[in-house]
Amino acid sequence: MDQPVWLDQMLRLITEQEILSMEAPEQLALAHLFTGESAFERVQLGRALLVLHETRNYRVGGFRSVLHLGLGVEPDTLRQCLRITLLLRRLPLTCAAVESGELSWPKLLILLRKTHPDTEKFWLEQANFLDEAGLEKLERQGRPMYQEEWLDLKRHLPITEFEDDLQRAVWESFAPPLSDRDCFHLFGLLHSCKIEYGGFVWEPQTLRGSASLVACIWQGTDLQRADYTYWYNAFQDQPAFSQTVGAELRRLREIREILLAHPLIGSIEPDLEPNAGYPYGWPRG
Repeated sequence: MDQPVWLDQMLRLITEQEILSMEAPEQLALAHLFTGESAFERVQLGRALLVLHETRNYRVGGFRSVLHLGLGVEPDTLRQCLRITLLLRRLPLTCAAVESGELSWPKLLILLRKTHPDTEKFWLEQANFLDEAGLEKLERQGRPMYQEEWLDLKRHLPITEFEDDLQRAVWESFAPPLSDRDCFHLFGLLHSCKIEYGGFVWEPQTLRGSASLVACIWQGTDLQRADYTYWYNAFQDQPAFSQTVGAELRRLREIREILLAHPLIGSIEPDLEPNAGYPYGWPRG
């Protein structure tokens, strides 16, 4: 087998464009190569995952998404790598610092909470002579990020095809965007129902998985609601559907019917064995 073209490029970060020019098996091999915890490896992994996601080349290996490549890395870390990769697209000096080994992964995460193209040089200078604790303290004292920057970092990106399709179905089906209460209903559907789209059945999600999906789907710009923890905590304070009546159940039916009318969604049916602790009474009939 011929030597992969990227083996002679190990001392620098391989660009997204270079990864895009590779064949799908090489892209997959690259992702499997960089599974360490250094900033260099995490950023390189993020670039490989982003290209695989955008081209859907993960299908060549028979995988469901870039979160299911068998890398031995937690899904939350993979999502983090993807978000960091997007942020670094506009921060060339920070990329260079990662490439040279000047930045650790924890320091990179701290910097990206505040770094903007206009302040990039300042924060890199601070990272050079402060340890992680000192950099963290300085970051807490600095200006807050612009709202759109924070959302770039915190929002749960649609990574799986199901997330892509569900986000599209919700955004195209509901105008104006869903209210908080409607989002709680959608949360309940995701947590207790099997949803079929394009011949694939998405099984009921855990509370955390459902919260991540709602954060991904949600259309607003409020900082809290762009983070899955808002929905995770808020939903647990809501009454179970089995305890709701009247208008609430009618609205739940309406949301289900609206989603079913979208061509991407095939069926939404309750799981025969509801998740433990949340035995929703499905509004039948």
